[in-house]
Parts: sequence; C-alpha cells; structure tokens
Amino acid sequence: MVTIAAKKKDDVAALSTSSPSLKRAERVADRIVGDVMAMGWPAGEVLGCEADLLGRYRVSRAVFREAVRLIEHKQVARTRRGPGGGLIITEPASAAVLEAVVVYLYRVGAEPGELAEASRVLDQLAGVRPVRGRQAVALFRGVLARAARLYREGRLPDEAVFGDGGNGKLAQIIARQIASTVVRGGMRPGQFIGSERDLIERHRVSRAVFREAVRLLEHHRIARMRRGPGGGLFASQPGPDAVTDIAAIYLARRGGGLAGLAELAELSAALRAAAAGRPGRVLEFLALVFAGLSRVPGWPAADPI
Repeated sequence: MVTIAAKKKDDVAALSTSSPSLKRAERVADRIVGDVMAMGWPAGEVLGCEADLLGRYRVSRAVFREAVRLIEHKQVARTRRGPGGGLIITEPASAAVLEAVVVYLYRVGAEPGELAEASRVLDQLAGVRPVRGRQAVALFRGVLARAARLYREGRLPDEAVFGDGGNGKLAQIIARQIASTVVRGGMRPGQFIGSERDLIERHRVSRAVFREAVRLLEHHRIARMRRGPGGGLFASQPGPDAVTDIAAIYLARRGGGLAGLAELAELSAALRAAAAGRPGRVLEFLALVFAGLSRVPGWPAADPI
C-alpha cells in the first residue's frame, strides 16, 4: 500500500497533473484526490455527503458536481444516493487509463501498426527495467494490448470512447458524440464546433449535462469552451496530460514511488530514441507520458514489494 503519513496534502494533491490555470472544478477534483490519498485510500468508505463536502471545499453545487464527474471518470470515487450515501471512495482500475489512451489515439488518428510497434518496444524494455519502471511498463503494455483488441473488433471509437453508450451516463454519451464530430470532421485545433446554446439544442440536453460533457472533453484536450463574445466550443490540440494524470493516480495507488522517477525519465528517453525512423505517433505519445510521470511532484514513497 502507498504510505503518505509524512506528506502534506498539497504534495499529495500534486499527483493530479492539472495546471493552476485549469478551471475550478478540476482544481476541486485535484483536492479530492489529495484527500483520498491522505486517508490511505480506504476503498468503500464515505468521503462525505454532498452538503458536508460543499462546505469543506467551499464551492457551489454546480462546481462540485462537475468535479465529482471528473473524479468518477478517474475512478477515484463515485456518488451513492439515499441514506448512508455520499461520495464513496473506489479502487482505481487500469480501465480508466485505457479510456484516456483510447481517446488520445482516436483524436490523433493512430493506426493499428503504430500500436503494434509501440508494444514491441515496450516488450523489449520490460525485461531490463528495475521494479518501479516495470510497473509503468506493465500498465501500458496491457493498455496497448487492449486498445489493439478494440481496433481489431471494430469497437474503436464508437463504443470505446467515454464509456459504453448503452450504460454510460448521459454526459459521457454527449462527450463521445462531440468527440466523434471533431475527429470524423478532421477539425483542426481552434476550429469552431458550436455555441453552447446551439449544441444544447442539437443534443437535446440540459445545460448541466452539456457542461459535464464539456468538462470531459476539456480534460482530454479534445475541445475547450471559450466564454464571452465570439465564444463557444472549439477543437483543442491533443496532448498526453489526461493520460499522465490518470496513470499517476493508478500507479501511486499500487506502489509506484519516488524510487521510480529516474527510471521513468530513462524510459521516456528510450521511447523517444525508438520513435526515430519508425511510425512514431504512439511511441512519441508514450515518451511524453513517461516524461510527465517522471516530473509528478509529491509522488508518495511506496512500501516494499
């Protein structure tokens, strides 16, 4: 188990790699992650009811619920209604990392051959890494294998992006539909998708649901909302931040500690070198993710394995 008794909550919260410029809901989500880590991640326990947490984090109900949507998306906690309910701490699973990776691959138009080449490189690295590096390599080997299976089964992107359309929450479904518009339309970063009013009418949802969907799109750098005159939803430049964020949480929960940071930087350099002269979008992406993980501040020390 990850031990963090000697750490400050501010250090623990830095496991989420969001920058200070991100919106308030994402900063609240970062604080919730920090609180869960500081508690020792007691899966199944109630972090608090909504009324108590609104007071603790000093935000509006709308901002808090947007933050909770991100927390649920990262599989840190989930909402349980009724008596004894509240925000329930959950166990992060590699499925959250898989979804973040699939969303990125979908956005950049990665080909199956690129996944296969990246998998071969990770296979080569797996046997020569010390234990901490092996944890990260093993995670992404598994994720790429499952992503390749989705390609083969023809389930990418429609069923694999933002959850299962049959069971997913409405905000996830709307986020997937907008992501599909961006990708299938070949929209460039900065290209206008639509105004908030027009998109709400087009998708026939409430403003609250639409804004939850926008938070997911912003989190994955697929689109961003610009307020004011000439504002609306615009396509974004894809990046590895969302994957780094979720992978950091997953690995820290499973014992990835300070001992692994130098190894992660070495892995990033090895992946960059491997990308030279090869079909490299996936390799370059992995190099950026591992570089990001190596710079995560406040990474808690792990118990021996």
